[in-house]
Amino acid sequence: MADNNNVTIALSDEAASLFSAYQQFTGTTPEQYIEAMVEKTLPTVKALVEAMHEADGDGEKVMEIYGRKMAEAMLEQQKQQEQQEQQQ
Repeated sequence: MADNNNVTIALSDEAASLFSAYQQFTGTTPEQYIEAMVEKTLPTVKALVEAMHEADGDGEKVMEIYGRKMAEAMLEQQKQQEQQEQQQ
């Protein structure tokens, strides 16, 4: 059975070198950095997938729906941030 929760990627020599230097400065491993980046971009992927489902193959409609969903996600994120700030 395939493990859908893991992905293996090959880094270019330049990317490997940059991640190595970044890790020396910050202690953050390439895996940690990439995992954080993926988590932060999930709203974008979610909006795009939902738009594709709703548009049912209509390319122009995908972009329209995607734009709306991204705006909604940004507003929701802003609300959550404001609530967190009010709680502090």
